[in-house]
Amino acid sequence: MKCGNGLLSCVMLTSLLALSLPAATPPPVLEVDFQKGVVPAGTTGIKEDDLALGALACDNTTRYRIAVPEALKGTTDFTVSMWFIPQKESESGQTTLIHCRRSPHPERNVGFWFGHTNLRLEFRWWITAKSKWEGIDSRLPEYKTSVCVVQSPVQRGAWQMATVVCRGTDLEIYHNGKLNAKTVMDKPLSIVEDVFRLAIREDGDGSFYYGFWGLIGRVAAYRQALTSDEISELHQQESGRFTTPVQLPPPPDYDPDFKVSLKRTAAYFTNPPPDDMPKGTVATQEMRDGVSVLCLDGEPQYPMMYAPTCWVGDDAIKPSIQDFTAAGVTLMHEFFSTNLRGEKLMGEWWEGEGQYNWKRIDERFAMFLAACPQARTMIRLKIDPPSWWWFKERQDFVPVYYSGGEYGRREGWCGLGSPEWEAAYSRMLRDLIGYIEKQPYAGHVIGYLIGGGSASEWYYHGQDKGLIDYSPIAHREFAAYCQRRYGTIAKVNAAWGTAFTDFAEIKTPDPELRLATENGVFRDPVKARPCIDYVDYLNDTTIRTMRNAATIVKEVTGGRCLAGYFYSYLPLARLHGTFHLQGNGHTILGEAVKDPNINFFATPLDYGRRKGGGEGLHIGNFNGTYMLNNKMFWDECDYRTHTLLRYRGGEATANEDETINVMRRSFGYTLTKGNALWWFALAGNHAFHSERMMDDVAKYIQLGQSFLSVPKTQIAEAALVMDEPTIQYLSMTSATSELFRSLMWETYKNAHRSGALFDLYLSSDLDHPRMKDYKLYVFTNQCYVDAETTARIQAKLRRNGATAVWLYAPGYITAAGFSLDSMRELTGMAFKATQPGGNAPAPIISRQDGGNLEAVNYRGFQSMYNPRGLTPAQLRELCQQLGIHVYADADDVLSANANFLMLHTSTAGEKTITLPRPSRVTEVISGKVVADKATQFKENLDLGITRVYRLE
Repeated sequence: MKCGNGLLSCVMLTSLLALSLPAATPPPVLEVDFQKGVVPAGTTGIKEDDLALGALACDNTTRYRIAVPEALKGTTDFTVSMWFIPQKESESGQTTLIHCRRSPHPERNVGFWFGHTNLRLEFRWWITAKSKWEGIDSRLPEYKTSVCVVQSPVQRGAWQMATVVCRGTDLEIYHNGKLNAKTVMDKPLSIVEDVFRLAIREDGDGSFYYGFWGLIGRVAAYRQALTSDEISELHQQESGRFTTPVQLPPPPDYDPDFKVSLKRTAAYFTNPPPDDMPKGTVATQEMRDGVSVLCLDGEPQYPMMYAPTCWVGDDAIKPSIQDFTAAGVTLMHEFFSTNLRGEKLMGEWWEGEGQYNWKRIDERFAMFLAACPQARTMIRLKIDPPSWWWFKERQDFVPVYYSGGEYGRREGWCGLGSPEWEAAYSRMLRDLIGYIEKQPYAGHVIGYLIGGGSASEWYYHGQDKGLIDYSPIAHREFAAYCQRRYGTIAKVNAAWGTAFTDFAEIKTPDPELRLATENGVFRDPVKARPCIDYVDYLNDTTIRTMRNAATIVKEVTGGRCLAGYFYSYLPLARLHGTFHLQGNGHTILGEAVKDPNINFFATPLDYGRRKGGGEGLHIGNFNGTYMLNNKMFWDECDYRTHTLLRYRGGEATANEDETINVMRRSFGYTLTKGNALWWFALAGNHAFHSERMMDDVAKYIQLGQSFLSVPKTQIAEAALVMDEPTIQYLSMTSATSELFRSLMWETYKNAHRSGALFDLYLSSDLDHPRMKDYKLYVFTNQCYVDAETTARIQAKLRRNGATAVWLYAPGYITAAGFSLDSMRELTGMAFKATQPGGNAPAPIISRQDGGNLEAVNYRGFQSMYNPRGLTPAQLRELCQQLGIHVYADADDVLSANANFLMLHTSTAGEKTITLPRPSRVTEVISGKVVADKATQFKENLDLGITRVYRLE
């Protein structure tokens, strides 16, 4: 009996132990171990040097990929796990671990993004129809209330394991073997992509974002949704391998705390100049040789400015100002926010209606003048009311957006356009500027960049979440606009086909109507009239605010300060999703340039093509339009340089050589196009903190000042023409953006690779008495016309028998509807169109005779047609046919005027430049004479090299 009982006890004990031990973790279908020091099979972009530290080294230049095994595809139950160690110095914000670009669901344009934001692990994807991220997103309100299970932030400088589990519609994230966050998806997720992208997000247009700086030890994927016990066991099994915290060496010149002072800076501040600025400096803009020139007390100034980041306090900003000051930059750009909270941030000085903390304003000026005693400052001033007091009794003013069948509120922000908001910001502007004008530092202020909406760029608050604005105040103001526009409700009903009895019944058009399309990429001018009027209303709101704020600046300063805005983003042709033109009041530049109180406009340089080899173009430099109206254009150069640890949007430069050459490209544009620029340390004040960069900036200042007397006369013989009214007749679809980006942005970009020179105009400029006559006009998007527009265009073309190239659908839209007769009247060519209707991508339009870029003579000018945007080769050939000078046959980036030429190479090799007249050619940075009395010269250059030449 004993033996039997003992045996039974042993069997029972063994069974209990078996039940208590975790089951063996299933084997992964993908396992990449970077600790072995050899490049793993199935990976691309990885070299043995990248594994020298016993793990995969990552920075913002890495382009690593892992092949996805077939066994992992298609299943809705899977697990992805990674061991990684972020650098101790790495920044927070969005950081990519794994990016799977392609989605199995057509409404999702990202398979998934796995990473961390502000040190919180996330797993999410982008929903195109809703214009928002879904999944586990720490930035959303529900993260704190229902998604986050335990606060377990990513740890800098330590090995850790991040795991994501998809189990049907259940989604879970684990950190170091413990459940961190969970949610339920609307539909299961599966993997259809062929590769995982490691440590960087790569968008469909080839742009790279949000890189990871640190080390990756192991990546594994399982064709099962591992249980919490299995993940805990996996962490215990592997944690012994990842114990030693290895660190990457920082990038060259990485000094975020300015521990090392630059030699130039240290020498300068041993004996800084005194603050001896005149008390009432008068800033003006004067037309000289065809371009607008900044003058201070009548003296021309080379317009190069520095703007520190707005996200840190005074002490962190001051060293970067000192670097630029020592390099000779005395034009400074200051940021006064109104809705930004935090110690030492410039956002809490507006304390209530008519109530201000003037001490904070004084402190900020004291810091700026200590860092740059002779500063001449442009103040970027936000006019959003502070959320902590404005909304206590004004909840109806919060913007309401529509997204994916739901309405949401953009809390903390005020909708644009109400009389109440206008009264509040107007009083604040008068009070603030009036206070500054009475202070000893008033003479240091030369202008105001008035910022409204998102990012100061006049994108309406809430548009990043969906369609705006469905708040009670927005309904009220749209109705008031309709009353001003139509006068009687009977006229509204006649135009809209409605039966309103009172203007109070009018609301923002329903989302379904605004998102509809009657003819592919086009809205029907009759059926969609309420939506078209709403676009007009947004434009009206923007222009009224711009005029009002600029008038206040002029009145309070007695006209001595400049006023301007971020605006003119038309060339990007964003026509759906975030920042779309139809929902943001962004097509009224033609009216804004006529206002004498508005002196300048600004945009950032292109975020997608700013690396070496790219165009680095100004998004909205309508240089022709600005020449006609004495407006200055400021290029915001917010480069992500090699000194930064993390990729923060845009294209970061990989090393100092690349940084220097893209900066020289921007400098070259100031000489060839006559625009101004400011260097903006948006991604970190140490972005430009290096001896070589500041030495180069010092050269730009010296050269720019020395060339002030040299004319920047524009000599282009070809013009690109863009039309603002057409935008309101376009549908908000991805197909619309794709088509019109080809017509507008790609043609604009390719003009800078054609080897010829083009000026950029609005169609409303064509009857301006000072607009010169060009041999070639390319009409990128002239889809809408009326009789007046047609007459204006044809009169301009007849003046010198010019050639017009029309893209896609010239004259197709009229007030009465779509018309092939209107196209023929405008262009002299007969067209045919297949009108797909509904949600089909676009009408197929072609010449009846089938000819593209074949000229016909019509009413005293030549007419040509092309259904898509023009390539560099097509533009080059057109210019050669018309006797327009072509400087180069390659597709390198080129800009020039009568006395300067900038070349930025897109390929390596011998470059041949042909000049319109014999010239002495000097490369201005080096001072080297390249040729003398030459009509042609050659240089052998690597990719991404910039040369700026003086032509005499």
